Amino acid sequence: VSAVCKRLDHPLSDARRLAVKTLPLVADSGNEHAIDEVTLRLESLAPPTRHAAVKALSLVAVKGQHYAIDAVVRRLEHKRPEAREVVPAALTQVIDAGDEYAIEEVCKRLTHEKPEIRAAAANALVPTFALGDPRAVDLLAERLEDDDALVRFTAAEVLCRVAADRDTYAVTVIARRLENEDPEIRKA
Repeated sequence: VSAVCKRLDHPLSDARRLAVKTLPLVADSGNEHAIDEVTLRLESLAPPTRHAAVKALSLVAVKGQHYAIDAVVRRLEHKRPEAREVVPAALTQVIDAGDEYAIEEVCKRLTHEKPEIRAAAANALVPTFALGDPRAVDLLAERLEDDDALVRFTAAEVLCRVAADRDTYAVTVIARRLENEDPEIRKA
């Protein structure tokens, strides 16, 4: 498994594709060692490696598998933004929208002490919640009042992506923030 996963780092795209195709031959679906090896590549500085790791996740993880969800969501707290930014794409490989365990794990990071982690967690809500889920709207509305501008702006952008078309609840929640006395919150 380790030898095949090392090929996910290969500079040639054909080698990375072959590694992705070979993984299911050497690791059963749900294999924790394979999940560890693949999710480690989500931290790579090389975008092609991160992309190959996202593809490989669907082959080594079982949808809804807590171990795989934890391995992906843990990257929200990574020190480098590249590792945090790939989490939403990686989550789509290990969960179906509305997965309660994934929702709980992502939401834990919405109140993290570091604003970049709160912003990354807000982004990860997109694949985690079903479109139009009012819980996502409520969570993001809270982040619209965050102390950090990055978190507020990320929450506003994500709110537009998780709200259903003509979502009157989301419109009402946003309208309430427009009346806030803090100009930075209104601006978000």
